[in-house]
Amino acid sequence: MITPVTKFLAAITVILLAIACGTKVDTGRNGQPIVAEKTATPSNPDAPDLNNPGSPDVVASPSGSCLKKTTSTIPEELVKLCADSIKSEPGFKDLHPILCEKGHLIAILNRPNCGWDGTPSTMKQFMVHYSMNTDPALDYEDVNASALHVPVTVDKVLRGVRLAFENYPEFKLQGYQWIEGTREQRNLTGKTWEDGVEYRFRADKGLYEIGYQGVNKLYQLSPTLFVHLNRATGDFERIAEFSQIVLYQQQSDNSTLVLKLEHRRIKSTGLYTLAKKSAAELLSDLMKKGYTNATKP
Repeated sequence: MITPVTKFLAAITVILLAIACGTKVDTGRNGQPIVAEKTATPSNPDAPDLNNPGSPDVVASPSGSCLKKTTSTIPEELVKLCADSIKSEPGFKDLHPILCEKGHLIAILNRPNCGWDGTPSTMKQFMVHYSMNTDPALDYEDVNASALHVPVTVDKVLRGVRLAFENYPEFKLQGYQWIEGTREQRNLTGKTWEDGVEYRFRADKGLYEIGYQGVNKLYQLSPTLFVHLNRATGDFERIAEFSQIVLYQQQSDNSTLVLKLEHRRIKSTGLYTLAKKSAAELLSDLMKKGYTNATKP
């Protein structure tokens, strides 16, 4: 017999299940949302654990989960780069295991659907944080990745980035865009990207300045695959650590997939929320301008 009490308990159960199956979890005013279209099950190993506080900003949509895929099949030319230039450099210690051991990003080198196509509403689906410090008492720190798919050749994509590091005045003169607030981006030695550009970077970010001195070197691994290794070396202003690996893979249709892996630590004692907000803005700003620069006529 179905009693009023039984009906009430059934209604409560339905409501609780609806809440539990919601598709969007807000991580806070300064956080990025978690979009969860599926839950972690044995048949879905790529879905993140939404209860894991170490990864609060992981995006788990079909496109975003691309950045969580791994592979043990690493191209020979990348194996060599990992051993010679990445593993041997302490500045890449946080990135080497992700790229070279677990095969993140490498797994999707030839999957253009895994890159952001410039649609504003979908951009966050193509970002992921592999780790993030969530303790406001400490410096803000994360390891993040993003994927961009642009309908131009790899040479055209590389042209703008090359100018930014080799000749920033010419970069600006030709109408390209760099990080918001940039007031200095300078080639310190006059070298080419292939030789390794030593540079100085400074930008005004609201209440404070960020910057560092670094070195960025481009490697051509095949006719269609390029990688740049970028790391901070000193002259730090609020940025305490910074390293970046970017892969540029031209696709069979002459479009290009740009995969960026990055580690950064921002001195933020007492200003954690502000630093986290600035870091999120930097990530999205670089994605938007990367697309705009690559597709510039």
